[in-house]
This record gives sequence, structure tokens and C-alpha cells, in this order.
Amino acid sequence: MRQKQPGDVPMSAAASEADLAQLSIAITAGEDLGPLVRRVFTCRCPEPLLASLWAAARDRETEIEELCRAHFHDFICAIDNLRSLLADADALKGSLSGSHAVLLSFAALLLASLESFLVARGLAGNLSSALASSRRRVRLLVLANRANAHLQGGNHNLYLALRAVPLTATSPSAPPHPPPHVST
Repeated sequence: MRQKQPGDVPMSAAASEADLAQLSIAITAGEDLGPLVRRVFTCRCPEPLLASLWAAARDRETEIEELCRAHFHDFICAIDNLRSLLADADALKGSLSGSHAVLLSFAALLLASLESFLVARGLAGNLSSALASSRRRVRLLVLANRANAHLQGGNHNLYLALRAVPLTATSPSAPPHPPPHVST
């Protein structure tokens, strides 16, 4: 059996009320309850302390349950918001997919038109170049034909034929000037 120590005093009603008040303040403040619990058990009257601790534990459990309910309600609201956001994102995704398909079809048509335009432009450039070259050659043939006509005309037309020769040697890009036609 335990011997009574000099500091041990039986717990009176006033002391117990003071201890309970001190216990309540210590629990609320979150302080260490070890010395207080030791003192109560040394007085051999732990029932009021245990009742106070059970009451404090029930109060804390109630607070924790209310806090959990509030957080659970917030969690459920957040999940509902996320689901509606997911539905909106799916609708937007479908809309974007449809728009993308329409844009691709128009882009394919535009690319085909652009390709046709580039082919036609290249063909037109080639035809223009061929026509210009043909015009130069026709002018050269006309000039050569006149020079031949002057040569066939006899000696007095030799000067006109010789004058046409340098004109045929000039650049085919410059339009040739036909020599003056002199009739004899």
C-alpha cells in the first residue's frame, strides 16, 4: 500500500471546484494535464476528474463531428462543381471537335483551290513566255524574209539586205525594227 506523502491533502469540495475550473482552462488552452492528473490521483478522488475529462472529450467529439460534417458538405459541393465543370468541358470538347472537322473540310477545299491556282498560274506564265518568244521569232523571220527579198532583188538592194543582218544579231528580247522598205 502506498504511504501518504507530506504534500498529500484530501480533496475538499472547494478544492475540487477549483481543480475542475483549472482543468477546464487547461483543456481549452491545450496545456499539459500531467501534473494536474497526478495530483488528483494522489488525492485518491479521480471520479470528478474522469467525469470532466469524459465531458470534455464528448464536447470535442461533437465539435469534430460538426467540423467533419461541414467539411464533408464542402467536399460534396466541390465534387458537384467538378462534375458540372467536367460536363461543360465535355460539351466544349465536342463543340471544338465539330468546329475542327468543319475547319479541316474547308481547309482541304482551300488547299485544293490554291493548288489549282498555282498550277494555272504556272501554266499561264509558261504560255505567256512561249507567246512572247513566238512573237520575237516571227519578227526575226519577217526581218530575215525581207533581207532575203532584198538579196533576190539584185545588187542595188544589197545595202538594204546588209543593213538587216545586224538587226537579226541583236537580242531577241528587244523587238527588232524592220529596215525601211525601199522599192526600186
